[in-house]
Amino acid sequence: MKSEKVFRFIMIFLFVIFLTIYISYGSGYYEYELHKKVELTNEQILKFENDIKNNVDIDLNEYLNNKHNDYSNTFSKISNEFSNFTSKYIKKGITSIIEGVTNLLT
Repeated sequence: MKSEKVFRFIMIFLFVIFLTIYISYGSGYYEYELHKKVELTNEQILKFENDIKNNVDIDLNEYLNNKHNDYSNTFSKISNEFSNFTSKYIKKGITSIIEGVTNLLT
């Protein structure tokens, strides 16, 4: 009886972790990060154009921002792989359920 409770707790905990990662990925966090990069690029383009208009000496390294900070760690990589793995099979399951319901209705 106790082992069933422990197993149930672990499964619920893993499911909550999966949902958290899946929602954060699906909510557009990645797209938001890309949007911030585009805004930075647009700011650099405007700065470059203003410097050209004002006849300022131009050094391309001033306008390029090639900083890349990798904040991933082992836990985030494993959880992302787990999320991708489970989402693939959940998608297949939902698709087969929808196809089954469609076949029943037609």
